[in-house]
Amino acid sequence: MSDLKSEPNQQTDEVEAIFSQIQQRMGCCPALFRSVAESPSVLRSLWQQAEAAYLDNPLPALFKAKLFAYLSRYCEASYCVARHSAWLINPDAPLRRGQPGYMTAEEVVALLRQPRATRLTLLSYLDALDAEPPLAGRWPAADTPLESRLFACAVAIFLRDDLAERCQRTLRRLLGQARYQALVLLLAFIRTAHYWTTTQEPLEFDHDIVDLLQRESAFADWLASYEQDSSQDSPLRTPLDIALRREKKRFEDVIRAIPDAVVLADLERIITYCNPGVKAVFGYDPAELIGRSKMILYENPEDYEQQLNRSMRNGQRQQQIRSVEIMMRHKSGRIFPGEFVGTLLKSDEGQPLGCLGLVRDVTVRKQAEAELHRYNRVLEALAEGASLPELLALVVRLAEDARRGMLGSILLLDETKQHLRCGDTGRLPAAYCKAIEGLAIGPRVGACGAAAYTGQTMIVEDIATHPNWEGYRELTLDAGLAACWSEPIRSADNEILGTFAVYFHEPQSPTAADRNLLRHSAQLVELVLERARNNELLRDSEQRYRSVVEASSAIVSIADARGEFRSRQPSWYRYTGQDWPQHRGWGWAEMIHPDDASRAARAWRNVLRKPAFSILQFRLWHAASGEYRHVQGRAVPIFKDDGSVHQWVGTTDDIHDRVLAEEKLRQREHEFRTLADNVPELFSYTDAQLRFRFVNRRYEEVHCRPRAELIGTHVRDLLGAKNYRRGVQQHFEAALRGKRVAFETNLPAASNPRRWASVVLIPDLDDAGQVRGVFAMETDITERRMLEKQLLDAASEEARRIGNDLHDGIGQELTGLSMVADTLVTALSRKAMPEVDIAEKIRGGAKRALKQVRSLAQGLNPVNVDAQGLMSALSQMSRRVKDIYEVECEFRCERPVLLRDNQAATQLYRIAQEATTNAVKHGRATRIVIELEHQQQQASLRIVDNGIGMATDADRAEGMGLRIMKYRAGIIGGNLQICEAADGGTAVCCSLSAEALSP
Repeated sequence: MSDLKSEPNQQTDEVEAIFSQIQQRMGCCPALFRSVAESPSVLRSLWQQAEAAYLDNPLPALFKAKLFAYLSRYCEASYCVARHSAWLINPDAPLRRGQPGYMTAEEVVALLRQPRATRLTLLSYLDALDAEPPLAGRWPAADTPLESRLFACAVAIFLRDDLAERCQRTLRRLLGQARYQALVLLLAFIRTAHYWTTTQEPLEFDHDIVDLLQRESAFADWLASYEQDSSQDSPLRTPLDIALRREKKRFEDVIRAIPDAVVLADLERIITYCNPGVKAVFGYDPAELIGRSKMILYENPEDYEQQLNRSMRNGQRQQQIRSVEIMMRHKSGRIFPGEFVGTLLKSDEGQPLGCLGLVRDVTVRKQAEAELHRYNRVLEALAEGASLPELLALVVRLAEDARRGMLGSILLLDETKQHLRCGDTGRLPAAYCKAIEGLAIGPRVGACGAAAYTGQTMIVEDIATHPNWEGYRELTLDAGLAACWSEPIRSADNEILGTFAVYFHEPQSPTAADRNLLRHSAQLVELVLERARNNELLRDSEQRYRSVVEASSAIVSIADARGEFRSRQPSWYRYTGQDWPQHRGWGWAEMIHPDDASRAARAWRNVLRKPAFSILQFRLWHAASGEYRHVQGRAVPIFKDDGSVHQWVGTTDDIHDRVLAEEKLRQREHEFRTLADNVPELFSYTDAQLRFRFVNRRYEEVHCRPRAELIGTHVRDLLGAKNYRRGVQQHFEAALRGKRVAFETNLPAASNPRRWASVVLIPDLDDAGQVRGVFAMETDITERRMLEKQLLDAASEEARRIGNDLHDGIGQELTGLSMVADTLVTALSRKAMPEVDIAEKIRGGAKRALKQVRSLAQGLNPVNVDAQGLMSALSQMSRRVKDIYEVECEFRCERPVLLRDNQAATQLYRIAQEATTNAVKHGRATRIVIELEHQQQQASLRIVDNGIGMATDADRAEGMGLRIMKYRAGIIGGNLQICEAADGGTAVCCSLSAEALSP
């Protein structure tokens, strides 16, 4: 048992049991068996063959052992010859326990070196054997000439010599059928052993072989020379062996990759080779087939062998490989259709050596062919116009023909979808069909009722025992029905329409093919029902079509492939008043206006030459109004299967009113464009995405771009992102919200980079009140702005001069007069003169006049020309507001803001002055913050209060103060924004670009 202990511990109980039997009968477990331990089925088959063909074979043990060892010379692996030579030499070989026949190593080497019989020698042996009488159950003595001749013939059969067939006939006569079959079985097993030895990884020698090689140098030397010869084309091999060996090495990987079964059998029909594909096709492992008769693969070996031989003989005569379809037998006993492609193997002399076959399971293909046949038969019946009952009967009959002993039926759901009605019951008993008519469906109602209720296939293998047949069992069994399978019939949208059911007289379990037949039959019923429903819909559609044509105001007509009317056209007659004799053929063309007739006829003939959907407008005579009216004709070709036109379907619509309306619309559009192109303003229309859909000629001139280029352009792309955000974005957004907007802004253009415009935006509202676009009108106010600025500059300069004159002239005079009054009061007071009161009044008046002059001078020129003028003025303003109005007013300026000219500073001061006044008087603010800052290349002035916020009334919101502030900001090129402050109240912000800042 030492050999068994070395095996992996993972061996299954079955493998260990087989190994135990091998150990018991052979004294060891040869490496050949251990190499297939991972596949118990292969191991079992190989061991069963070893027992039947070798150990228990009735041929003499020494003859079997010598033949096995001698023939192992032709195995590519040295293990075989070493294994069987060792059993010849060792005294405890499994075949010779207690039997004579022991051979020395030298005798075995002599046997192995003995060349096989030449052809002449073999012919002489056969002549001698033919003269011998049948052995009649006896076996010749060992090493006698008779046994040697039998040995040589057995070798020739194994090697498939050209005399192998004669050797077979001779041995069959001499040995008798039983012993000849035993010899054939032994030779087949030797091939099996050679196959498995050469297909495994190189096998290690068993322990007794290793000991023998160490003990017997003569045998060791011979084995070494044999191993050297085995890597070459040894002279021991026949030409066929050499050729097969080369071809095997060349194509072995290809053959193993073939998914079909490849089987090689000798002339005795014994399988000598098969690829792994036999597992998928027949269910056998290759080891289970090698050495067995190929006839076990046929359903009916005798009949199909004759068919195969006849086909192969025909193929050989025609020098081609032939294929036949034969019913094959699976290992499980299942019968299946197979496609057999076979060819005879011949020697160089043309003698047959065996048969090489490729077998493919064509069950799926045959099922597909059967399904296609049934499908075509149904389509043919549909094409022939068969009625629905005829079609249902055809589907049932086709299913019954495909499965012997089967009774088909079709049950359809009624309008309530709760009961089954008989569609076609085939050969079912009439009494049974009558009993199941109107059967209510349910989860436990037979097979059909349950299938229709659950929407799943229902298989009842034995009605006598199935619980769904409670209440129906006696009726069904009395009808001779023992099994029922039912498949739901589904529409294209998965709606249950009924069931297709099959019955049997005996209990039955469905195969995969049966289930496919059931499913396909249900699909055919669905096809028939769908076609019937479509036909009904088509009839309804045709009726509706006629009704629509008769009720339609359009002219509906049908012409043949040449465009001629071949039947009466009622709607044509109703419109034109042209009766059938006049409008038949091409007579209808006479009703077209003479000015349009030639054009319409030419266009129609062009369409006939190249059939396609076409539209044509022309004028047609209208009988009711007695005038030609504009119409639009449409023509659609109806094609035949070959692509040619069968007929034309046309409609002609009266579009007279629409054409007149379109002409008026075009005229008005022309007038509008003429007007728009001749006004000095820029006029445009943009859609809801602010892309131009119309611009007038003035737009082209100002922006120096053609109209075609401007259409489709976004407002932002025309003005530039910076100008768009600064000048118009908020106004366009307000217009898109449905608000009419008017404003003035700086809008640079290619023709004038310093252009100013007065813009009015008017939202375009649809019937639902949604904004679908914006009308914009721009008036160039650049010249007006320049004049206003010049006027403002002059007024400011004059105010500054007057303020300076008041301050430097009258102010100085009043200052001196005030000092004189002070002196006068002092002098009169010292003298205690009564006129001192008058002097006091003069002094007080002089000082009040001086204060008023200074205040007036500061008002006329609030900002000094020095660098800090604006900041100082705003700071003083905040203090003055705090003192006068008693509100908290704070001025902030973290970084000095220096402006280029005093004019911009003055206007900013006036904006701040107006904003603070509004905050106190109208906003009732208690806190005001004036902030001047310089950031992001611009200066900004912000006045934020905590008052009641902006006015909601439109008039107040656009009051004089706001307009004045916007005007002042525009004069200096600033952007004024007024909005609600974050914490309530109002925020006024005026921003100046970098150009206004002092360098």
